[in-house]
Amino acid sequence: MSGTKCKSDRSTKMKIVYVSLYTYKSFPVRIFHALSRRVDIDSYAIFFKDSSANKHKLATETENRIFVDLIRKINPDLVAISILSPYVVVAKKLIQCIRNILQVPIIVGGKYPTVFPLEALEFADFVCKGEGEQVLTELFERFRKGLDFRNIQGLWYKDESGQIIKQGLGMLLQNLDEIPFPALGEPQMYFIENNRLIENDPELKDPDIWVMASRGCAYQCSYCINSLLLPMYKGEGKFLRLRTPDNVIQEIEMHLRKRKYASKVRFVDELFGTSNEWNISFCEKYKKIGLPFACELNPNLIRENNIEILADAGLYELDFGIQSGSDEVRNWVMNRPGTNKEILEKVNILKKYNVNPRYDLILDNPFDNTKTLEETIDLLFMLPEPRYFNIYKMQFFRSYPFTMRALQEGFITENDLTDENIAESVFKNWAFIPKVFPVKRRNYLQSCIYLLAWNSVVGKKLSTYLRKKGNSFFLGFLANILARNRHYYVFAPRWLRRLFSVICLISSGNLKLLVDKIYYAIKIR
Repeated sequence: MSGTKCKSDRSTKMKIVYVSLYTYKSFPVRIFHALSRRVDIDSYAIFFKDSSANKHKLATETENRIFVDLIRKINPDLVAISILSPYVVVAKKLIQCIRNILQVPIIVGGKYPTVFPLEALEFADFVCKGEGEQVLTELFERFRKGLDFRNIQGLWYKDESGQIIKQGLGMLLQNLDEIPFPALGEPQMYFIENNRLIENDPELKDPDIWVMASRGCAYQCSYCINSLLLPMYKGEGKFLRLRTPDNVIQEIEMHLRKRKYASKVRFVDELFGTSNEWNISFCEKYKKIGLPFACELNPNLIRENNIEILADAGLYELDFGIQSGSDEVRNWVMNRPGTNKEILEKVNILKKYNVNPRYDLILDNPFDNTKTLEETIDLLFMLPEPRYFNIYKMQFFRSYPFTMRALQEGFITENDLTDENIAESVFKNWAFIPKVFPVKRRNYLQSCIYLLAWNSVVGKKLSTYLRKKGNSFFLGFLANILARNRHYYVFAPRWLRRLFSVICLISSGNLKLLVDKIYYAIKIR
């Protein structure tokens, strides 16, 4: 784009469209929509498709047309798109669709443009490198004064000659209480999915309230974006920042005023409750909310005094990453602290206070071998039942330390890291998919892990035998088949899983529970 001004008539409000890709819950877009409305900007938020785990559907031509028609109707002064690496291909296509109908500047932000600003400038006019709240605030002020966008910290662009103007990093906002709550059920929010455009916020019917009480992380796991962001932000202020307990409680109360059927709260911070002082203050206030809550925490930070306080306030589930049952792989390949012995100690603390642990595991890790997979099976057998897991497939994103090591070891090639191949992997295989063939020990040990994670009785017997007795083509093939069938059930269409549940409830004679479930499903519609 030549020049760095929006089309503007200062007698009218600035009109901006924010676009989220494949998540209705997008914290950035919801926050930016609220921030813009707070300062009297004519803001629109478009949520282009939703997703979960392996349920990523490619956009249809109808959905693309709905998006284009909506952009044409709004006729914005500026379009801002939040992009993660798996959705770069989708973003490029939507940007081209916009350019076909409007001459409007386009800003991209999020994890991908922050790490790869030069690549992002190949298809966008501006890149917000880093956090965007301060960048947007300055941009709005420039618009009101009829000024261009030059010299805004964190906003990169190409000048008229094509030279890239680098503007450093968007500031790490240290006082998170200054940020407005994510928009919920506000005007001018649009959701595109299943060839339809809806304006009623689906989050209003979700019984789970998602809240982020902090930003940042203290760890640099080699397969995680923070392994790049933490070094990038060194010297720029605290990377791990907490909102005040009062501010968090006020947001939850806002949700409860708007959501009729809220039944629990899920804190999606990368590390929740890292400060004992913060926990004490928060829990005293949260007890008045009266809803059970779940959170995420690195097992290295689980302390009995904190868990006791959190459990007393309503903590019912804590998610944490095991990632590998091998201490060697976890510590030296994944760059995560903690040993199996320490993990078991932390689990016992959770069980003592009736908090259910939910474990993250990553399979299809090329650095795993039969020995490390056997160690994972051993660890799973030592975890108390019932066991709850999220099982992911190892993904390779450009420039991550894990990816660079996999390249050096010859496990992957540069071709695996194209935007198209990353999208293909994530869209179809974000969660681990057990393989039926080949029937090799590595594969069926992974199938055993998958079955153990779902508390399968047959899986336990197969895992015990295959772990201790060695190779068996027939039993290995059986483990692969059972694991694959289990996967199909977990990711089957919702109607099919509901039908299966109804059949199970009827066959067990539990008609009261069936009636209760049907009543609740009708009630929240």
